[in-house]
Amino acid sequence: MTMSVLEDKLIAAGLPVYVADESRAVFSRSLSDDETALYLSIICPPDYAELRRREYPPLEDLADAIYWMERKDKSLMEAWLKNCDAVKAKYPKTTPAR
Repeated sequence: MTMSVLEDKLIAAGLPVYVADESRAVFSRSLSDDETALYLSIICPPDYAELRRREYPPLEDLADAIYWMERKDKSLMEAWLKNCDAVKAKYPKTTPAR
C-alpha cells in the first residue's frame, strides 16, 4: 500500500491525519482507543481466520449441544453447525485482507 493510498484511507476513516511530507503522515493529536483500533484495522486488516474467530458461535454453545446430542437430541448441534457454516460461507479462505 503506497503512502498516498494509506493516507486517503486514514483520512476517509476520519482519523486526524496531516501530511508531513511525501513519505510520511502524522496524526495531529493522540488517538483515542477506538481510533487506535480503527487505525490498526486499516494498516493490518484481519485475515479470514480472524474474521471467522470473531463470529463463530461460543464454545459454551458447542458444549451444550454435545451434552444434548448424547441424550439423543441433535437439534442444538445442527443449529451450531449451521451457524459455523454461515460464518465459513461469509469469510471463505480466499477472503483477501481489506
